[in-house]
Amino acid sequence: MSYLADYTPPDLVDVTVLRIAIDARARKFVQTELARIAATADTKTSFGRLQMLREVSIMLRKLRDAWVYGGAINEPMRDLQGAKIAFDQHVDDARARFMEETIRNADGQITRREASEYRPRSDEGMGLILVSMIIAARRELFTVQHIGNGEDLRKALDAASQVSSGSLVAIEIVWQPSEDADRLSSMELEAKYPRPDIIPIQNALVGKIFCAYCSGPFPAELVSCPHCGAPAPGREAPKAA
Repeated sequence: MSYLADYTPPDLVDVTVLRIAIDARARKFVQTELARIAATADTKTSFGRLQMLREVSIMLRKLRDAWVYGGAINEPMRDLQGAKIAFDQHVDDARARFMEETIRNADGQITRREASEYRPRSDEGMGLILVSMIIAARRELFTVQHIGNGEDLRKALDAASQVSSGSLVAIEIVWQPSEDADRLSSMELEAKYPRPDIIPIQNALVGKIFCAYCSGPFPAELVSCPHCGAPAPGREAPKAA
């Protein structure tokens, strides 16, 4: 979802990328909401783009308890041409890591694509969703210094939700996966976005672990090893006294 608003030089433009991965508790809700926003947002007008930015920012902010990964890129302030190059590069990068894009709203044109047939695998679990926000504004946005417990990301979302229509230059929202049956485990996500592209939120149970019984690798969010069925570390049944 996108795109460029009107621009009057000689303003400098800030380009910021925010990435937030959300766990299985809210994955389907986020997929449904983002598809709805993509289908209804008026991306031809600055007001419509601003509403889209605010709606997505507020939604993600409310789901903070479900965040499991975060990431941010803070570009230096630059002129329009430099900002446009940086913005387009980040959008292209987000799309290049896609598994499949089924809906897109750019400049008011909604494009839909039939989803492939997916069958969730046992080694993927219930799946995560990664939301990437690429924002260009005529003001300096909040700089994310640390991922930590997500507090800097929260402040960045708050700042994004307060950008005015006169300040917003461009906005793109990219998310994956877009289909309920297309599952993304934390192991798969880390393969697509290695550090420092994304970093686990403090105390999040994600990433690659190894089975204590068969040594097979699997995502930490699973309750048991998909290779041999043994319980994941810390999920063993309590022993009788």
